[in-house]
Amino acid sequence: MIEGGGAGLVGYEEGLSVQESWVGKVREWRRVNKKKEDEGVGKVGNNMVESGALASSPPHPNPYNAVVLLQHSPLYTCGSSTSTPHLPLSLSQSTSPSVPVHTVSRGGSITYHGPGQITVYPILDLRDWRKDVHWYVRALEEVGIRAVERVLEEKEEGSGRLGGVDGLTGIFALKPGLQPVKIGAVGVKVRSWCTMHGLAINVGSESEGYFDGIVPCGIDGVEVGSVE
Repeated sequence: MIEGGGAGLVGYEEGLSVQESWVGKVREWRRVNKKKEDEGVGKVGNNMVESGALASSPPHPNPYNAVVLLQHSPLYTCGSSTSTPHLPLSLSQSTSPSVPVHTVSRGGSITYHGPGQITVYPILDLRDWRKDVHWYVRALEEVGIRAVERVLEEKEEGSGRLGGVDGLTGIFALKPGLQPVKIGAVGVKVRSWCTMHGLAINVGSESEGYFDGIVPCGIDGVEVGSVE
């Protein structure tokens, strides 16, 4: 199931409510079907790793597995790794910043969401694929890389390449002789093998200025760019 956020911008609370609604459906179906056997889960997971994405169909999937796509109104979210040095002075000292700041339950540090960015919230029962959070994060990265590569192919733009950076989480534009430019962020929450939060890709340049003055994802010195 894929649910879009409509044509308008979505506030954080509304986006969180949509996620929690799907999480409730996933968990309730699992509870009712708790006697279901997870036959073939390991094999499917291995095949998915080889294919590089969350593409294969599990043998007994939770029918409420969903992907929510939306564009947030301008806001910052701070994950569990956020510390004060990651925040700009205006955010760390102001009680009413012009751009709202939300403390969230995902991993990672501070990032921005807003116009010019596509946010992807997969609500998945990982028991249907592979019970491995590290694998899931890498799979999300791969999904984002393949999606952006497809867009660039259609625009006939292909200078450099996309990929990950050793020791870091996210999607980066990699060009010979230049520092990697981060165009996508990944931050997830997994509880009882049900996922929340997910992936954000900077599509337009209007999102870039909001990263000035923060330490995006807690990575010092990282340059943030967009698909555009």
